Amino acid sequence: MLAKLSHWIRIFIRYWNSFRASSILAILCAQCFVHFFIIKPLVEDGPLLSVPEFAAFSMSTFFIAMAGYLLSDYYDIKVNPAVRTKKYYATKLKNISSLYTVGFILNVIGCLLGIWVAWKVGFFNMGLLFIVFSTVLYFYSLRYKRLFFWGPFVISFTLSFFSIVNVWLFDFFALRANPIVFGDLYASSVLKTITFIVLGYAIATFFLIFVKETVKEMTKKKDEDALHYNTFIPEYNSKRVKSIISIIILTLIVLLAFAEILFYSPKTLYFLLTVIILGQVPLLIFLFLLQKAHTKEDFSLLLNIMDFIIFIGIISILGISVVL
Repeated sequence: MLAKLSHWIRIFIRYWNSFRASSILAILCAQCFVHFFIIKPLVEDGPLLSVPEFAAFSMSTFFIAMAGYLLSDYYDIKVNPAVRTKKYYATKLKNISSLYTVGFILNVIGCLLGIWVAWKVGFFNMGLLFIVFSTVLYFYSLRYKRLFFWGPFVISFTLSFFSIVNVWLFDFFALRANPIVFGDLYASSVLKTITFIVLGYAIATFFLIFVKETVKEMTKKKDEDALHYNTFIPEYNSKRVKSIISIIILTLIVLLAFAEILFYSPKTLYFLLTVIILGQVPLLIFLFLLQKAHTKEDFSLLLNIMDFIIFIGIISILGISVVL
C-alpha cells in the first residue's frame, strides 16, 4: 500500500515539476487576489468581470503559461538532447514532438478563451493581448531565452503584466461598459487608487522575477554552456551581475519605503511593519548573501529566499484589502 502511494506521489511530483505548477499557481493566485481583494472591494457593485468570465480569463492565462513552459522544454531538448535527463517529467518523453503539439493546442485554447472574455466585456480587440502573450512566450523559448539581458527581461515583464496589470485592464473595460458607474468611480479617485496599487505591485513583481530569473541562470551556468546560451553571466560569482542585481534590490527597497511613507496612517501601521519585516528585511539579507555567494549552492539558497519574498508579496495583497 505504502509502495503504491509512494509511486503515485513521485508521478504527481514529476508532472507538477514538468508543468512548473508552482509558478503557474502563483500567477493564478496573484490574479485572483488582485481581482477579488483589491479591485472588487473598491468598486463595490461595479460591473466587473463575472465569475464565469474571470474563470475563463484565469484559465486562458493558465493554458498559455503551461504551453510556454512546454515549448521551453521542447527547444531546450532540440538544442541539447542531454536536457532529457533533467527532473522535468515531460522532457523524458520519447517523442519530443508531442511537447510542441500539446503546447500548440494549449496556446489555441488559451487564446480562444481570452478572445471570448474580451468579446464579453465589449472590447474584442483586447483579445489580441492573449495572442501577444502566447507569441512572446513562444519567441522567448525559441530565441530570447538565449540572449544577453533579454531572457530575464522578457519573461519578467510578460509575467508581471499578465499576472497583475492585465486583470485590471479587463476589469477597467468592463466598468467602462457602464458610463454612469465609471464616471462616479473616476470622480471619487477610486480608479486612480486601484491603478496606483496595481502598477506598484506590477513593478515590484517585475523586479523580483527579473532577479529570480537572473539568479536561476547563475545556478544553471553549466547547463547553459551545453545549451550554448548567450547570457550576460560569464561565471557564477560575476561582479557585473551582482552589481546589476544589487542596484535592482536597492531600488525596490527605496520604492517600497516611498510607498510606505505615502500610505502611512494609524490604520496601516501594523501592515506596513509586516511588509518591512517580511519583505524589506529579507531583501537586505538577500543583498548581503549575494555579495558572499560563490558556488551553485549559494545561488540556490538565494533563489529560495527570492521565492519566499515573492510568496510574501502575493500574500500581502490580502493585507492591502484589509487596510483599504
